[in-house]
This record gives sequence, structure tokens and C-alpha cells, in this order.
Amino acid sequence: MSIGIGIGTHLNMGGGVGMPTLPVVGTAAAIWYRFNGIAAGQTTAYGIADGSGNISQVIDLTGNGRHATQATGILQPLLVSGVAGTNLRKVGRSNGSQLMAIGALPLLNNVAGVTIFMVGKINTGGTLTIPVYFSTGTAAGSSRADIRTETTNVWSAKGRRLDADGIDGISGGSSTAAFKVVTGKNDYANAIAYIYENGALTGTDNPFLTAGNTSATNSLAAWLFGPAGNICIGDIAEVIVYNSALSEANILTVQSYLNTFYGIY
Repeated sequence: MSIGIGIGTHLNMGGGVGMPTLPVVGTAAAIWYRFNGIAAGQTTAYGIADGSGNISQVIDLTGNGRHATQATGILQPLLVSGVAGTNLRKVGRSNGSQLMAIGALPLLNNVAGVTIFMVGKINTGGTLTIPVYFSTGTAAGSSRADIRTETTNVWSAKGRRLDADGIDGISGGSSTAAFKVVTGKNDYANAIAYIYENGALTGTDNPFLTAGNTSATNSLAAWLFGPAGNICIGDIAEVIVYNSALSEANILTVQSYLNTFYGIY
């Protein structure tokens, strides 16, 4: 199942900030969010924030229209500018109560894998949070693929291949409390999970019960900053999702692109 547009395509979407272009990696991104182009009190090609910086929408830069939204003011993440550790870029910030819904998606339906990139910093306080979350096709509360922080304050990539399977994955890397480019890859076809941090592979395992494509069901729910009960305290700068298990070389290409933009090494 192929979702997205050609990665080398320049996105002419207007707005006050020049539009970025992802490096070519042979497949199209399914979702792409970047908080840096959002401006307080404006509607830009990156999203919408009110005069106080409360973010009501983050635009999907792939052109697929899978925007993340939050209509309720007290639940809207805060746009923060000039953030240290990101080349002074902008981020979206949650204090543990703010989250954004992406909604039901024709994503992870009968696919051999998924790769999720997230630039962020999470202060877990020893609790489980799931800043990037995509559900199965039969239960909005069951993750098919996610990036999460464990109670041990390290990153994890988890999920399940079939809707009825149990959750599993891989943990690795250093503290979540500093900005990192974190990549989780669920290679369902080979029943292998990978976690990368700033371009380095920090963990791999064979956690999935069986090998093959995912269930032929659409994701019922997806969230930024976490589903209710697992909302993070921290910052997200960027999220890119590919509806496939990218090769090692292509993962390093995208990670290098993000490392350079945010000055994270």
C-alpha cells in the first residue's frame, strides 16, 4: 500500500517560511509535521496558532491532508520559539495535558513495515508516555506503531503486526530529557524492531509474534503528544512517518537531514 507524494517534490504551499523538501529515499512519506514554520497569531502553511501561541492545527506537509488538530483551547500545545538544543527552532510543548488528534487513517493497512522519525525531548518523570501513536484497525487504544518513553527514561519503538497480537518492541539509547532525533522501525515482514538515536542504532530485537504484513485494517486513531493516559511532558519539533520499513541507508539519510536542521549530534 503506497501513500504519499514523491519525496523530491518541492511543496509550494505558501506561508511566511520557505517550504522544506525531504531528501529522496525511494519512497514517499505518509505524514510530515514541522512546528518551526508555525507563527503565533497566524495561519501559515505549517499550521495555526492563536496570539498566545496555542496550536490548533499542524499541517501535514506531504500534501496528504493528515493534519493534527485540537479544537479545545486548554488542550492545545504551546508554540515555543528559540528553543535551546534545536538550533533555536520552534517546538510544540505539552505540560502533560495537551495533545493533538490525527484521526482515523488509511495507514499501516496490509504493510510490511513502518518507520517513524521524531525530533523531541520528553521529561518522563519515570512514567510511560507515547508522544507519537498510531492505533490498530480494531481498537483505538491498541497501538500498531509508536514512539514512546519507558519508565526507565529511555526511548522505545513498539507496536503489533496483527490487530489481535500483544504489544511489543525494542528499547534503547540514552535519556529522553535531551533533544534527540529518534527513529523507530517496525519491520513486520521479518518480525524485527529497531530503535535509532541521532543516527546510531541503539537496539534491535525480534519481538513480533509472527512475520508478514499487518492486518488489512486502517488505523482507527492517531495522536501527537500522546493518547489520553499517556500524554507526554515535553517538546516535539518534527515528526515524519513512512508507511514502510526503510533501509538502513535511507534511515541514515533522513536522520542526517534532521540532525543538520536542528543541530543535534
